[in-house]
Amino acid sequence: MSKEQWGHGYHAGVKAAQKGGLVGSWFHSYKDGKIQWQGQVISQLSPEKYFIRLFSWLDGYPTDKKIIHIDDMEDWTFYSSDYDMRYAYSKKIGKPEYEFYKDEEMKKTMKWAMQ
Repeated sequence: MSKEQWGHGYHAGVKAAQKGGLVGSWFHSYKDGKIQWQGQVISQLSPEKYFIRLFSWLDGYPTDKKIIHIDDMEDWTFYSSDYDMRYAYSKKIGKPEYEFYKDEEMKKTMKWAMQ
């Protein structure tokens, strides 16, 4: 497996992610070495600009939409699904794997109860 991709649908850097297309991918952006945003690439507006949706750290719901230049995405980490993005974050903060899966089951139950 290459350094560009491993595990749960992970792509380090925009160049690796572009090979499969950025639209629809999920991401973490970084500022000063720390995760800044979590979100999804919604559409490509031009070869250099993308429309993204950001999600809350508190409850995971959409919070904002932005237009971002490709150069600003250089060091972002891209994922093939929101699940992969959440899994990577849980690993980064040192959450035990069983806790991650327990949280995922709770989210499924909450979504079912809210319907």
